[in-house]
Amino acid sequence: MTPADADALEGQLLAARGDFQGAERLLGWRYYGGWVAGTYVRAQLARGDSAAARATVDSMLAARTPGYYNPVALAKVYAALGDIDKGIEWLRRAFDERTAWLTWIRTDPELAPLRADPRYADLDRQLRY
Repeated sequence: MTPADADALEGQLLAARGDFQGAERLLGWRYYGGWVAGTYVRAQLARGDSAAARATVDSMLAARTPGYYNPVALAKVYAALGDIDKGIEWLRRAFDERTAWLTWIRTDPELAPLRADPRYADLDRQLRY
């Protein structure tokens, strides 16, 4: 385990406990293809900095290339921002790109806001797992 892995895990745990201030200092949007970016954005929003949250999304989009920056991470960030349409759009892109990150969409709590949308149910049926 690397120090970045330990920081990401600790940051996720702090966020789960509601300590978004502590979590934010340990997280970032670049870690492992954006896997903790949703939590990072939620931490920014928790401290009332929606401009920083939007800047994070812009940075993620600028850095994204298929195979490097996973579209599920962007779906999680948009879910954190409350943008269901964009979140579903990025889940659809994840499906189109056949990313392995789709394995987690049924259980990832950060994607919960997207699961109530009928488009999510359609996508879930297409996954067939």
